[in-house]
Amino acid sequence: MKKAIFFLTASLMYLGCGPKPVYNQPAGENQGYYETAWIDPKVLLEDPWYTLLRSHRVDSFLVSSPQENPNLSTRSVRFEIKNYECLAIVTLLNGRSEVVRPLLANNLGPGYYKLTLNVGQLMKGKLPPDNYYLKAEYCGFTVIQDLGRL
Repeated sequence: MKKAIFFLTASLMYLGCGPKPVYNQPAGENQGYYETAWIDPKVLLEDPWYTLLRSHRVDSFLVSSPQENPNLSTRSVRFEIKNYECLAIVTLLNGRSEVVRPLLANNLGPGYYKLTLNVGQLMKGKLPPDNYYLKAEYCGFTVIQDLGRL
C-alpha cells in the first residue's frame, strides 16, 4: 500500500496534474503571432452608436504574421468582468478628457466584453477634429482605448 502511494505521489510530482500545452513551440524561436478568438460571442446590446459583444471565453491561435484590421470604420474597447456583476460605464472622450457622449451604463455579469463604436455614426454628429478615446470603467478598473484622430 505504501509503495502505491509513493508511486502515485512521485508520478504526480514528475508528470504534474495541470493541463498540457496544446502548441509545443521550441523555446527561443518566434514562429508567428497570436490572434485573439472570441468563443461563441453574443450581441448583448446594439444601437446606432455601438455594439456590445459578450463571450464567456476567449482563446488565441497562432498565425504566421500579424493581421491588420481592414475595416477602420469601427473601433472598440475590451474588458473582462471576472467574479461578480458590477456597473460598467463606457464613455467617448475627446483629447481634453471631456465626455463627448456617454455610451453605456449597465450592470454586467462575468464575461469578456467588447464595445465597438460605430465611427460612421460619430461622423454624422459633426464632431470637431480631435483625438478621441473610449473609456470603460467597471468593478474598480479603468481601460482607455485610443481611437486616434477622427
